[in-house]
Amino acid sequence: MKTPFIWLGSKRAEKRGVGPIGSRLDYAAKMGLPVANGAILLHEFYQLLLDEKLIHWQNGRFHVDDPQEIHDALYTAVRFPKINKPVTVRPVFNIQINQPTNYECIKFTNASQLTDTLCTVWQVAGAPSTNIRRDIIIQETITPEYLGIAISKSTEQIDQTIYAQPDETKIISPTDADRSLQMSRLKRWESANNNLPTFAQRLQKLLRGVRRTFGDESWQIEWADNGRICWLTKIEIAQ
Repeated sequence: MKTPFIWLGSKRAEKRGVGPIGSRLDYAAKMGLPVANGAILLHEFYQLLLDEKLIHWQNGRFHVDDPQEIHDALYTAVRFPKINKPVTVRPVFNIQINQPTNYECIKFTNASQLTDTLCTVWQVAGAPSTNIRRDIIIQETITPEYLGIAISKSTEQIDQTIYAQPDETKIISPTDADRSLQMSRLKRWESANNNLPTFAQRLQKLLRGVRRTFGDESWQIEWADNGRICWLTKIEIAQ
C-alpha cells in the first residue's frame, strides 16, 4: 500500500485522488502561497482502519475500542510524522450539514484527542456504505487576529471580503455586509493600499497571488491573518 498521507506542497494530492479543496491547497503550498504546514491524511488510512476493524459503525457514529491502536497505526504502522504543535483538522470532502466540521487546537499526539477527532470528521460523511472519499486536512493551528471570506471575480476590478475576529460568535458567510471591505485588484507591480487596515493590505497581496497561481478566474477564498501573515485556508470557485 502507498503511504496513506501526503504533505501539503508535494503537488501529489490530485494524483492520489484528493478532491479540489485539498488538491488546490496542496498546489498553493507548492507554488509558495502562505499555507500552514500540514498534511492530507488520505482515505486509504480510514479504509485500513475499517478493514482491520479498528473502527466500526454503530448507531450513527464510529466507535473505537482502543484509541491507542489508532495512534499506533498512524505513527508506527504508516509512519505519519508527529506534529507537536496544536493542529486544525477538517474534511476535504464537501458535505452540507448544520454543524462545524473544523476542529482546532487538537493535540494530535494524544491518542484520545486524535481518535475522537478523526472519527468525528469521518462520520460527517455518514455510514461506511456512503461512497465518499474521506480525506482529511491536518494543519498547524493558526491563531488569527482576523479571518474571513474573500471573493475575486475576473469580471470585476474590485475584490471583496467579509471578515470577523475569532471571538465573535457569528458565523460569517459571503452574504454578510456588516463587516465588509472592498479592495482594488492589485496588478503585478502595484503596492497594497495604505489606506486599508494592515490585514487587508496583506489580503490584497494574497488575492493577487491566488490569481497568479490559479489564473484570473472567479475565486472564493477563506483566509486567516495572525498579524504577520495572511494565510490561505481554503480556495473554491466562486458561485
